Amino acid sequence: MKTNQPSLALNYYQMLYRYFPFSNKADSALFKIGQIYTDMGDANRAQLAFERLLAEYPGSDLFKTVSIKLKEIKEKNKNRSK
Repeated sequence: MKTNQPSLALNYYQMLYRYFPFSNKADSALFKIGQIYTDMGDANRAQLAFERLLAEYPGSDLFKTVSIKLKEIKEKNKNRSK
């Protein structure tokens, strides 16, 4: 992300999550994936990444932050459908 290449960063985070799902960084990778999708304007994929994080890593330190982000995404989607 620091190189301002979100697509490249997304690929790396996806590989980290895919190949090392039991790593202590896997939840962070999913969080970053969700963030990148959010920044790219793809709320559906962001929501999927955040929901996966909550389901697969319920003890994550990111649980509260992700719950808030999910609520924000759902509110935006709800307002768009009106």
